[in-house]
Amino acid sequence: MKLWNCNNLVEAHESIAYHDKLQVLHFKWCLELCVFPNVLKSKTLQDLKLSNCPKLERFPDIPDELRGLKKLSIRHTALKELPTSIKNLVCLEKIHLDMGKNPISRPSNNCKLQKLQWFKSFLRQIVFPNLWNSVDPCMKIGLPNSNVSDPLNCNLSQVEFLEDLSCFPLLKILILSGNNITSLSISIKHDHLSTSSISKDFKQLTYVKLSDCESLIITPNLSCAPNLKELKLWNCKNLVEAHESIANHDKLQVLHFKWCPELRVFPNVLKSKNLRDLNFYVCSKFEKFPDIPHELGCLKRLSILHTAIKELPTSIENLVSLEAMLLDICRNSLKMQNQRFEKTK
Repeated sequence: MKLWNCNNLVEAHESIAYHDKLQVLHFKWCLELCVFPNVLKSKTLQDLKLSNCPKLERFPDIPDELRGLKKLSIRHTALKELPTSIKNLVCLEKIHLDMGKNPISRPSNNCKLQKLQWFKSFLRQIVFPNLWNSVDPCMKIGLPNSNVSDPLNCNLSQVEFLEDLSCFPLLKILILSGNNITSLSISIKHDHLSTSSISKDFKQLTYVKLSDCESLIITPNLSCAPNLKELKLWNCKNLVEAHESIANHDKLQVLHFKWCPELRVFPNVLKSKNLRDLNFYVCSKFEKFPDIPHELGCLKRLSILHTAIKELPTSIENLVSLEAMLLDICRNSLKMQNQRFEKTK
């Protein structure tokens, strides 16, 4: 059942909550909807969407396990809290929470959603439980089947949940945009791991994007993400330092620093042999381009527009496959000591 743009719809009938065959239930752009059943027991329900229902304030309780529900979307409603019974959505695979300006209290029970694969959240405030203080191992925020995590503008200041590698063994995509983190530790917390698990890492992680994280000071240590292919840092206005691991990563292909005006510290040498796209666009305090001691046969695109770089090292000749090079040479009177590259605006 789909109800879209029913501007005067106020109430969802009680029978919705108990229907034995209902699989899809969508309320979209129902501006007056405010009455919804107190409990949800539709055991065959697979897809529940409550989108742009700005007067809907309460999510129903889920007294029993609903094994059919795979997708849940709650966007632009008046909800401020999800019930603890959300844990009964035991087969939930995809959840999208977009609360705009409404802070929402999300119970830590969501860590019991062991089937969850895709998590996208746009919230003003989000709080994760402390991993290590919990006596109940089930209360860890582990999402063992999650491969996409995108908590957008959630006011996160700590991401300690990433330090327990067993919690996210299948994580492929991590997007932390618009959050208040100062550093991101994609690493092993040795104090809490047995010797047998120390070798574990984020083997599935291939994409990390940190944008509009104004408190971020240093990029993450990538040593525990051996298969990372793309790292993008956009508009991180207080980012100062790029971690040394960036320069030696064997699988990294795309490395972008865009609109990071405080970036000044970068590894002295660059050895990431699979790197193909390197961008320092509008890093206005970035002064020294790294040396390239060996040929980097994969790097095809380089941008150092609007930086403070005034000279490129002679080792630039080791970028033997470079196809596009964007330089802001008029502004900084940039010198290129190797004549193999033609200077272009």
